[in-house]
Formats: sequence, structure tokens, C-alpha cells
Amino acid sequence: MRMSFKTWAATLFFLCWLNVVWANVPIVPQPLEYQLTEGTLKLRPGFKLYADPAFKEIHPLLKSSLEEHLGFSLRSAKANAQKKVIAFTVDPALGKLGEEGYAIKITKSRVLVSASHRKGAFYGLQSLLQLIDASEGQYLACAEIFDKPRFSWRAYMLDEARFFKGMNEVKLLLDEMAFLKMNVFHWHLVDNEGWRIEIKKYPKLTKVGGTRKNSQIGPKKWNSPKRTDEPHSGFYTQEQIKEVVEYARLRNITVVPEIGMPGHSSAAVASYTWLGTLGKDIEVPDSFRCDDIFDITKPEVYNFLTDVLDEVMELFPSKVIHIGGDEVDFKIWDKSKSIKKFMKKKGINTLPDLQIYFTNKIGNYLQSKGRRLMGWNEVMGHQVDDRLYDEKVAVEGELAKNAVVHFWKGDKKLFLQAVEKGHDVVNSTNGYTYLDYSHSSIPLKKAFHFDPIPKNLDKAYHKNIIGMGCQMWGEWIPTSGDLHYMTFPRIAAYASVGWTDPARKDYDRFRSNLSRLAKRWKHKGLNMAPWDVSDPAPARKAPPKFDIAHAPAPLFRDPVFDGPADPSLIWVPKYKEWWMFYTQRRASAAFDNVAYCYGSAIGLAKSRDNGRSWTYAGVAKLPQPDSGHNTFWAPQVVFDRKTGDYHMFVTYIKGVRSNWGGAKQILHYSSKDMETWKAEKPIGTEECIDASVIRLEDGSWKMWYKDEANGSKTVSALSSDLKSWKLEGTSEISRNAHEGPVVFHWKGKYWMLTDKWNGLDCYVSDDATNWEPNNTILTKPGARPDDNVMGRHADVKIVNDRAYVFYFTHPGRRYNKSGQEIPESGTINYQRTSIQVAELEIINGKLTCDRDKYLRKSPHQ
Repeated sequence: MRMSFKTWAATLFFLCWLNVVWANVPIVPQPLEYQLTEGTLKLRPGFKLYADPAFKEIHPLLKSSLEEHLGFSLRSAKANAQKKVIAFTVDPALGKLGEEGYAIKITKSRVLVSASHRKGAFYGLQSLLQLIDASEGQYLACAEIFDKPRFSWRAYMLDEARFFKGMNEVKLLLDEMAFLKMNVFHWHLVDNEGWRIEIKKYPKLTKVGGTRKNSQIGPKKWNSPKRTDEPHSGFYTQEQIKEVVEYARLRNITVVPEIGMPGHSSAAVASYTWLGTLGKDIEVPDSFRCDDIFDITKPEVYNFLTDVLDEVMELFPSKVIHIGGDEVDFKIWDKSKSIKKFMKKKGINTLPDLQIYFTNKIGNYLQSKGRRLMGWNEVMGHQVDDRLYDEKVAVEGELAKNAVVHFWKGDKKLFLQAVEKGHDVVNSTNGYTYLDYSHSSIPLKKAFHFDPIPKNLDKAYHKNIIGMGCQMWGEWIPTSGDLHYMTFPRIAAYASVGWTDPARKDYDRFRSNLSRLAKRWKHKGLNMAPWDVSDPAPARKAPPKFDIAHAPAPLFRDPVFDGPADPSLIWVPKYKEWWMFYTQRRASAAFDNVAYCYGSAIGLAKSRDNGRSWTYAGVAKLPQPDSGHNTFWAPQVVFDRKTGDYHMFVTYIKGVRSNWGGAKQILHYSSKDMETWKAEKPIGTEECIDASVIRLEDGSWKMWYKDEANGSKTVSALSSDLKSWKLEGTSEISRNAHEGPVVFHWKGKYWMLTDKWNGLDCYVSDDATNWEPNNTILTKPGARPDDNVMGRHADVKIVNDRAYVFYFTHPGRRYNKSGQEIPESGTINYQRTSIQVAELEIINGKLTCDRDKYLRKSPHQ
């Protein structure tokens, strides 16, 4: 069950050569390479699971996660199973992708996840789970994926020193980190306001330092005089720490503890006065301030710190130990005669140099234990906070080369100094990565576009940037709800920063995929920031634009079933996006007869660049009148300016048929955001399909639809509110058999297009009631990719007084010399469809369409 190295290498080369990333990949973070292949895999009970013995340790997680997302149990399969199996196998050749790299191959009969290491297999699982979620546990599009991370350090930091959250919250965060392929949990466990880790040799650290009498609150934050009425306390026992570390390890997450020194140490000094510089008793601060810091010139303080680190290293196997090192209040040291005496004896001329001396001493101790020191960039002597000293001074000392510098503040010169001196650097620049900053100061888009490698940094230093971290500082985050609101959805953006190669990052694709993550988070009860907070959007008055000259051909292919049809477009000013709803036919499922046209959902694609590219965004979540698998066709979406509501009209058929027929009905839904839809009263009889709705010049609404109980003619109805409809009369259009009417107002006239299965018939009217035949368009083949056959069921949008027709084609269909279609029922090529766009023009009173007017090479070809 192993993909050979030759196959893997050839495939990867081919993908890179083609630069194939056009498919709308429903995975966050975006994988390195994703290529759709032919067909789909139906997931259903009876599938089995195989995992190589090398993955024995994570087998329970593989099984439980897949069963949760699939909704059915998985029995064990044999190693040579080829059908109805999800297999996790070892492939040493994939070592080229690193320990965290993986490959996924989905065929019509099985899923194969391959990796050279347990870590890669686990991350392949996370991508597979997201694909399953996107398919709603039904069909997976056949595809091949090759993936690896950009950086080895992809961290989320939780500050529990300020407000203790507890085991359940930590495990929830670890689960979400794992799902997004983040691999470092940076645990800020001690600070001025609390000590949260049990140290058995010094029990007062938690007995005294683990509790403060109250907490600072109020809108003025650090300047607020307000306090809570109750104490705040909490800490983790060593057994609980071990449990968290193991829980994280099984999810490919290394827990890196931060034990702050020499600053941020008031809680420790409150526990043991002799640790401090001022030599007086203090309480654990009840506001977010520093009352004293370690006197690092005392031998007993150094012994205390190494004792603490010994117990910490017993609990945390991480090769890196974070010692903080930021915001040391040098003014406290400057008051100490004994510290000045020590500095004179050692030939240390500045307080930043004293910190470097101390840091290197601790670093040497950690190195003797096989560990490595990490600290915020002040450990290099950087002076980035003017509150803590009277003036900046020149630093003479140098931080030991093996220390990891955690950059959080300062200009590019300071960053450059770190890499030039050979340090590994984790970039957590505060203006981009601090989760306690408001969503307006770090919106989702800004977080997503953060690059840990500064612009124009010499490539020779790129290797020194080992990754990034996002920081959830806790001063003003008292509750889990606050924590969730500030973390989600931005954590997904930071996961993408750490994992995805910049050339593969696409904000529109990322944002469209967030709806599935949001569903997961809501199911878990997380208090997530709404999109319009995390990513401020323009007002509704934003005008639409459409760049047809640079629109691709085909405009869109559905990445799940390859069968998009019956498009309906609407401009969403709030996001400056075009949204395209469409019938998601299951073309790649290779059904016999016409079954692929049934069981369809209403798909959704979005464009944020005026139509130049489109991103698959899942399916519309429409309440169903009946249980089971049912059929939705031909959406039509309009916006009511009076109420601010969106309305969707869609054809509905109960069940999944294998031949044409069945009772049909037009269902009506309303929504404030086009994500949550409410069912309204159905329209017409049980033989009505293909609604087209427009707002007339007098403010009322009119609908046209095909009535199959009335000779399959197009009839109409009127409404003042889009909810109560009155049938206007019998057929308005009876010329030629047809379906899929679409009506629009342009150049002072009403126009209607109908699909006659051999191009589109055009009609014109002055009053939207009395229609005259005008022309037939989209009958002759076009020259663009997938545009070589007639155009079908269309929508028309007027943008800046130009008319654009959106239609679908069956590019794989063949015709005989008489122009009749040659049936090839059940073949994917015969069934697959594509969405196209062309511009309409009026020439000598006739509606015309030159579909090759903007002929250009398609990026999807």
C-alpha cells in the first residue's frame, strides 16, 4: 500500500511544473500541492481502517477521529486491502517532505495517507478530516495531495499566570491547534500576578504565589482603580502537567513552559521574600504591575532557579525552555547597592549587560542538562520599553549563540542583529501576533498576511527564522469566553502563516473555508468573533465591478463533483464579493441514467477580485422539507433593500431519482447573511420549477417559472413583499419547448432568456408582460476551454450598464452530423459541467453574444 518514490517524485514534479493550485481546496492551512483527479469516493458504512504498526501509538486517535467525522464505525482492515479502506502507511521516500510531511491519494475505491513519520500521518489525518467535513461525510473528490509545513515552530501561547483557565480549556485549545497543524503550545505559567505550577521543593510558590486577593478591572485597563471583590487562584499539580504534556504529545504538540526570570517575578518574591531585590515583604500584586524582581546576584536565588528548572525539566521533555526575560524593571536593580557592588566586581558596566550575564549563566545550566534557552528579545540587551530605565545604554555583552531569540518588539535593526549573530529566531512581532489586541487593530486579514521573514531580509538569514507564535496574553482575558472571542477565528490565520508557503496562500480561499471551521467551533460552544469584527467590511453601498477581460475560462468548476449548473449570482457589498449559487450536480459520481442530476445540493463559490478568480465555499445550508437525501435545483437569489433580507427560490424534488420525473416544487428561503436560511411558504403547484425573480420599476416583485402542469410553459406571479404571491395568468412564453427563464432590465427594456436545449432563446418586452421573440444566442461552439458546446440555463447581471451572461456547458458531450446529442450515460466526461461568462450586446435591436470576445488562455487549463 505504498506509493513508490518514483511515482511520488514524478507526480510532485508534474504538479510543480503545472503550478496546480487552482482547485478550491477545503483545507486550512492550504496544502503545498493539491490536484483533483477523475471521479469521487462514496464514504459509507462498511469502510475499514488500516494503520501501519509504526503508527500504533496514534491508532486510537486515528480511529476515534475518523468515526466522529464520518458518523459510522470502522473495523480493522488488512495491510493489502484495496477497496473500501482508509489506509495509513509508512513511505520512507516521503522523508523528503520532513517528519511532518504527508501525502494523500483518494481514488474511487480507497483513501491512502502516507508519511515517513507518525507526525506526518497525524497531519494527513487532519487534512482528511477537513475534506470529510467539506463533503458532509458523503463523497470525497478523487485527488492527490502533497504537503509539508513552511516552518518547524508554529506556536500558540496561553498566559494563565494572570487568569487561570484549567485543564479542560487547555485540552480544548490543544485539540484546535492540532486540527490546524500547530505544533508548539507555549505555556506562560508564572508572572507577577500568579504562580501556576507546583514546585515540590518550594510549596509556597503555589500556596502563596498562586492566589491574589483581587484583580484589576475596568475600561481604563492599566490605569483603572477598580478591583474585583473576590480573590483569584489556581495552579496545576505535577500530575496534571504530565497529563497535559502527554495529551499534547499524541497530537504532535510540544509543550514549552515559560518560567519568567529575572523580571515578572513578583508572585515568587511574595512567596519567598529572600528572592527579591528590595528586601521587603510584598503581596501578589492585585493589579498588573511589578512590585519586585529577582536579585540575581545572590547565590541562593540562582540555586532556587536551578532547583525550579530541575523540576520543570522533569515535567516537560521539550528541548527548549523559555525563561521570559522581557520587561525587566531595571529601576529596581538600580536602587540596590549590593547589585552595583556585584557589577563592579564582575566588570559589568550596564544593567542590560547584567541581564545578559545572568541569562548566559542560566543558559549554560540548561545546556548542561541537554536543553536550550529561549527568551524574549530583551535577553540580547534590547531596550524596547522606556518605562523601565531612564535612558538607553550601549551594551557590551553577547547572548550565547545557542539561545533562541523570541522577537516581539523593536525595529528591523534589532531583528537583523539577532539573525546576524547566528541566533535561531521565532518571530512574534506584537503588532501582528498579539491575540489580546483588538480585532480592529489586528483584523483577520492582517493576521493572515503576516510574514515571519521580514521583507528584503537577506536570504542567507532565512534559515534562522524557525517559525512564529501568536500570543494570548491574559491581563484582560478573565473568562474562557473572552479567550475564545480573541482567539477564534484568528488562530486559523496564524496556523496558515506557520504552515503554508507564501506562494500558496490565498486570503479569499482561506476566508471561504472558515465557514466550515466556524461550524466546528460553534458546535463546541466557542464564543467566536463574528467575521465583520475580525475582518471589517465595507458598507452596503459599495458598487459592484466585474472584470470580464481577465475572467478565467471556464469561470468555475466545482472541485467536489465537477458538475456546477444553473448559476445565480449576487453582489455582496458588505464583503465586496460576488457570490455564485449553483446546482451542484454529482457529475463525477458516474451514476447510470440521470441520477447524477438528483441528490444535488446548492453549491456556493465566491470571488473577491471582481470575477478574476473563484473559490469554492461549500453548500447552502437549506432546511429540508423531508428527511433523507433530497434534490435541490436552479437557485435564484435576490436582495430586498426594504428589509435587508436575502431571498432564495429553489426547485425541490424529494429523494434521489434514476429517471426524469417526480413531484417538483419551488421552495422559498430568507436570510440576513446568506449563511443561515429560514424556510418560507413554497411557491405554486407541485409541478413548478426554475424561478426567476426581479424587482420591477414600481417596487413590486415579479416571478417567472416553468409550470410543467400547464404544458411546460413559462408563467408569472406578482408580489409586494416576496412572500405572498398572486398568479398573474397563463403562459407568457410558449415559443419552443424550454426551461430556466431569466429576466433582467437593461437599456430601457425587459429581456428574457430561456434554455431551449439548443442555445438560449431571447425575448424583449416594454412592460415585462408582453414579450416578442428577439434572437437565439450561445448555439455555436466557442473557442475557449470547456466552451465548445451550446450554453445552458443562464443568469444575467447588469454591472455599470454592461450585461454579463453566466451559463453552464457540458464540454464533454458529442453530437452527430444532424446536431443531435450522442448519449453516453454514466460517463463522467458526458456528465461534467463548467460555468462560463460572456458579455451581451445589442446590435441592430438584437440581443447578441460573442463568447470569444475576451478569448485568453485559462489559468485553469
